[in-house]
Amino acid sequence: EAAQRELVGRLTTIGSDTVAGLRVLRGIGGEATFAARYTDASQQVRRAGLRVGGMQATLEAAQIFFPGVLVVFVTWLGARLAAQGELSVGELVAFYGYAAFLVLPLRTTIEAVQKLTRGLVAAARVVRVLRSWVRLVWRRLARWLLLAPRLLVRLAW
Repeated sequence: EAAQRELVGRLTTIGSDTVAGLRVLRGIGGEATFAARYTDASQQVRRAGLRVGGMQATLEAAQIFFPGVLVVFVTWLGARLAAQGELSVGELVAFYGYAAFLVLPLRTTIEAVQKLTRGLVAAARVVRVLRSWVRLVWRRLARWLLLAPRLLVRLAW
């Protein structure tokens, strides 16, 4: 997901740059070069989107499949025990109720994993932006600290 978001950002940058310099591109004949570059970037975004979509579809399917398997297994096991006389019909209904109740926590756990994954991707992007901002601030501060003594000397004269 992080790679796909990064590629979408690059594609947006290419599109913005192009809109800003479209007349210049047409004037110097760079339209074909841009079109090829944009097509390549667009295809990379499409492929990354398909990968992300596949993973999201798998997680969505897991949210339905695993709880369903749990209910089917528990119901099958309970029915076998009821058929053998080890479980009464009332106990079988309670057995099924327990299994159906467990579906919600299982589904919630799978959804939490999905949200956690998205959160980690977003957090990594935020950290990257903050790191670049901190570097920029430190560079400007360092430049100012290097220039400050010169300015003080000039002011003193």
